[in-house]
Amino acid sequence: MGRESYAVRSKATAKISPRFFLLRTPGYARRNPVRAAEKTPWKRRWLFSTRNLPGALFRALSAFALRDLSLTKIESRPLRGKPWEYLFYVDFLGERTPRPRLMH
Repeated sequence: MGRESYAVRSKATAKISPRFFLLRTPGYARRNPVRAAEKTPWKRRWLFSTRNLPGALFRALSAFALRDLSLTKIESRPLRGKPWEYLFYVDFLGERTPRPRLMH
């Protein structure tokens, strides 16, 4: 079929079953676009940081709740050289073509 799947595995996911991705060249992707229903959920990831203030993370995450977005994962990692400051990784289910509600 001309398609190959590759497992992505790291130390962090050693105890979790591997995830598979379909890798395609840009030319192949243009000639053979992914055909999915418009409402098919696509996993998206946003990265952000906040000030170290009470309620800052709550206010940032409330933006997802107010737009009825389903969060699938929240992760934080310390920022290098900035004690007590973190970079947040938020995975959520979005749509293939983001509507304006995701742009605010």
